[in-house]
Amino acid sequence: MKTDNARTWPIAKLETSRLTYLGLPQRLGNGRIPTRQTYDLFLPLEAVAGEDWLVQILAALLPRTVAWAWWTSSRTEGLRRLAPRAMPAIVPLKSLDHVLGRRWLWRGMALAIIPATRAGAQNMVLEWAGIDTEHTPEFILVPPPSLDTWDSSAIAAWCLSSSAWRQPNGVETLLAERTIVLFDGDVYCALSSEQAEVAFQVLSGLATHWGVEVIPGPVELAWPTP
Repeated sequence: MKTDNARTWPIAKLETSRLTYLGLPQRLGNGRIPTRQTYDLFLPLEAVAGEDWLVQILAALLPRTVAWAWWTSSRTEGLRRLAPRAMPAIVPLKSLDHVLGRRWLWRGMALAIIPATRAGAQNMVLEWAGIDTEHTPEFILVPPPSLDTWDSSAIAAWCLSSSAWRQPNGVETLLAERTIVLFDGDVYCALSSEQAEVAFQVLSGLATHWGVEVIPGPVELAWPTP
């Protein structure tokens, strides 16, 4: 099959009154919605950015100065390597100094909360997040700096509800300053409009480093479609 020689990365953007949603595809493209006939014509990001393309994107999107919540498969090797301590129902964010974990075994999923003081654990999340999201999404959440506690059951309930995370208005009910969804190989990020401008500049710089140009993507692809 002939490959399209486009060197453009179409980032989709959807703006609401509260948040901006960015859809980052795993392949280059021409700014139109891919079809079965055109999807494989464009190079994957791995071909222009290297095998660690996802690590680079997540590192650009995630602030290191606050805790992260990582929702992932309970079988993920990275989760085991984090060696989390038992997570209470209510997590005290201000005094958090150890990685905490909780599993929902009957759903095959787990939640880890990583404090800002554990840079090595944050690096491990960057390395292992998004390994297999073809059928089940992973989430990485960042709390507002003013938030004192996180309700782990509420986070799990949101992550387990496709009617919540698939709808932009459902994202706005979540106690998170930044929400990243890793699903079917693509990356999605919801954040404030001010933060989105900075994130977009950082992503554009990353694309320039890869030798590609960011162009507008279809707004329909700014968030996982129902």
